[in-house]
Amino acid sequence: MGESASSPATGAARSEGDQGGVPPPSANDPPRLPPDRRGGDEPTLEIPLEHARWRHLAWAVVGLAGAGFLIFDVGHAATWLGVLVALYGASAASSFVRTLLHPPGTIALRATEIALPDGLCTGAIVVVPLSEVKHAYFLRRSLPMTAASPVLVIETARGPFLYPREWFGAEGDQRRVATTLNRRLGLA
Repeated sequence: MGESASSPATGAARSEGDQGGVPPPSANDPPRLPPDRRGGDEPTLEIPLEHARWRHLAWAVVGLAGAGFLIFDVGHAATWLGVLVALYGASAASSFVRTLLHPPGTIALRATEIALPDGLCTGAIVVVPLSEVKHAYFLRRSLPMTAASPVLVIETARGPFLYPREWFGAEGDQRRVATTLNRRLGLA
């Protein structure tokens, strides 16, 4: 055949079957997974979500004050509009209170599982094994006008988990979660 190259560490010649200290696989060995699919040797990726506490408070104050003005000062014709604005202000106020009661949550991608917050500031965390995760992707154009684009979608056997861009602190956090998860699933 030909001469084998010398080893960079010792300068000694290697034989053709030598793989640099790694024994060749035998028929009884389990199949070797690529490094991204092995359990235990990946670091945990934790991406904290961020709340919009002060925006909720501002909309609650504006909504409830505007509703009071429409209901009590404008007259009978604006009463129903005032009730609708009051409902929006109450919704913003409940979102503000929820940010005080619960932390925003953290997406934690571990070697064998992923911990997903059920929503922003809900206090509920769903732990899903990676075997039940189908894939992660972005929705950019198929969104209603009121939704911020892009939305990170993580599909699992337990249903989809949606995370809008405004819930993340940095621009690349959504992409880091999707890319790392798809790599560990063997999809990227």
